[in-house]
Amino acid sequence: MLKKIGVRSAQTFALGAVVASGLAMAAPAFADDASTAGPKALGAPAASDNASENAAENASEVGTASVRDCTAEDFVTEETRDAAAGSVYITITFEKLEPSDPYDDEACTMYGALDRMYWGDEEGEMIGGFGRQVGSADSVFGMSPGDQATVTIKRPNPENYDESECEPTEVDGMYLQLFNDDTTTFTNTEGQDSVCATELSVSTVSEITKVEA
Repeated sequence: MLKKIGVRSAQTFALGAVVASGLAMAAPAFADDASTAGPKALGAPAASDNASENAAENASEVGTASVRDCTAEDFVTEETRDAAAGSVYITITFEKLEPSDPYDDEACTMYGALDRMYWGDEEGEMIGGFGRQVGSADSVFGMSPGDQATVTIKRPNPENYDESECEPTEVDGMYLQLFNDDTTTFTNTEGQDSVCATELSVSTVSEITKVEA
C-alpha cells in the first residue's frame, strides 16, 4: 500500500505545504537496471545534446514550440512511496499552478525527461552518482493549470550490496531539475532514504508522463 507523504522545504517545488490528494500510482516497469550501461546519466555534461534536439523537434511537432518551458515555480508537488523487490519507488506528482503573473502564459511546455537528478545533503553536496534515465523519455506535452504529470524514481536499497563497496549513507533528500530550467530544486525526504555513496548502485528515473483526466 502506498504511503502518502507531504514534503516541505525552503527550496521544494511546492509553494506551500503539500497536501496529499490520493493520486498514488503503481510503480512503473523499469526497462533497465541502473547498474547496466544502457540508461543515460541525468546531469552528465554531454548527456543533453541529443535530448535537446529531440525535444525541440517533438515540441514543434506537437505545437508547443511557441509556449514557454515549464519551471519548478509552475508546480506544487506531492510525493508517494512504495517498496518492492529490494527497491523503493518514489513517485512525484507535479500539479500545474495558476501563473503568479497575470500577464504570463497559463500553459507551459513539459518534457519527458528530467535534466538532472541526484541525492544529497541540505547543503547541496551530491551523495552517490547521478540518477539514470530509462526509456526514450522524448515526449513533449503542454501543461495548463490543474494538469498533472508524474515521474518515478527507483532507489535501490543499499543493504542489497557489500557494505565496503557501497558505503551506505543517509541523505537529506533529492535534487531534481526540469528540462531547460535553470533551478535545481531540493525535495526534503525527511531522513527516509539512504544510498550508496559510491556509484556501485544509482537510482533510475522513469519518463515524465501526463496524467490523463
